Amino acid sequence: MKLEYELIDEGNINLATSIQHTIFSDECAYVNYKYEIDTNYKKNKYFIIRWNAIPTGVIGLYMDDEIDNESIWLGWFGILPEFRNKGIGRKSILDMMEKVKKYNKKYFRLYTNDKDASTARPLFRNVMQLYENYNNPNNYNYDGNCLIYSLCDEKVSL
Repeated sequence: MKLEYELIDEGNINLATSIQHTIFSDECAYVNYKYEIDTNYKKNKYFIIRWNAIPTGVIGLYMDDEIDNESIWLGWFGILPEFRNKGIGRKSILDMMEKVKKYNKKYFRLYTNDKDASTARPLFRNVMQLYENYNNPNNYNYDGNCLIYSLCDEKVSL
C-alpha cells in the first residue's frame, strides 16, 4: 500500500480541518495547523493522508524540546471512518516512524484519551512497544483519563 502525505498549507487547511473535525468532532486542530503555516515552524508538521489520491485522514508530528527534548510525538492522527480497517492507519504510523528518524530523538510517542472506546487503541497497542496511564494534574488539556504509547524500551518519564 502506498500512501501520500500532503503537507497542510493555506491551500488545503480547510480540507484538513474538515477531516480532523469528522474524526474528532469535539476538537479543532485549525489553530495548530494555522500556527505551523504562519510561523513556518520547522519542528512540527501536519499532513493530509491520501490513498489513491483520496483524502483518508490526518497525521502530524510535533516536539516540545522545553518540556521533553528526547521525544517526538504523533499528533492529530485519525482515519476517516469509511477508510478504517484497510491498513491505512497502521501504514501511516509506520511511515511516520521512518520520518522521525531524521530528528534523532530517543522516543516516538502518542497520547490518547482512555475514557472512550477508542477504535485506534488496538492499533496503537499493536504498533507501539508499551503504554501506560498518564496522570498529570498540571496538564490542562486532559482530565486524567489518558494513555501514553511509546516506541521505546523503558517507562515514560514525565
